Amino acid sequence: MEEELMVTPLQALEVALDQDVTDTSIYRDAVEAKARWIAEGWPADALHIVTPQAERLPPDSEDRMAPPRKRVYAGLQIRREVRGELSLVYFRVMHALAKAKQVPLKEIEDKPEYQIPEELEPLCERFVAGDYSVTPTEERLLRRRYIHTSAHWNHPLAKARGKAITLLYIHSPWRTEYAFAIPMCEQREHYETT
Repeated sequence: MEEELMVTPLQALEVALDQDVTDTSIYRDAVEAKARWIAEGWPADALHIVTPQAERLPPDSEDRMAPPRKRVYAGLQIRREVRGELSLVYFRVMHALAKAKQVPLKEIEDKPEYQIPEELEPLCERFVAGDYSVTPTEERLLRRRYIHTSAHWNHPLAKARGKAITLLYIHSPWRTEYAFAIPMCEQREHYETT
């Protein structure tokens, strides 16, 4: 499965028309976020700073001599292929725990769709035996190929257009009782990445 998710909110900033987005505070924030994610063990080659096309702003109606401005955007995105076989490890753990409690279950069939990838076999054997520790190498492997990033900043209506769209983040990593929402006046959807 291809995973393409914003792992930081897409930030916006008004700047001079000739200013490059890479020379802004929001771009530096994205660079710092990328460094933090890499330090936590996420694969550097999967983390990308996205800078959607800038939006030229209308002239200031109160100051006709003001220099032209634009709105730039920057955020951090993860793009990678995520495999689903880690769920087979959890399936085997749940099966073993249920069997240990005398739940009448069939044995897991020896079929290709139930095969544990060779790189996950040592981890699976330990987990089934009750040892849920992972080595640093295994953790890097899991982050690179198997762990899905469920908390993210993708907008659920990423293709929507309109003047009164609210930026709604249902899967926000920030812990809140409700979905995290940012109301935007005259918001045109800028979520599409380049």
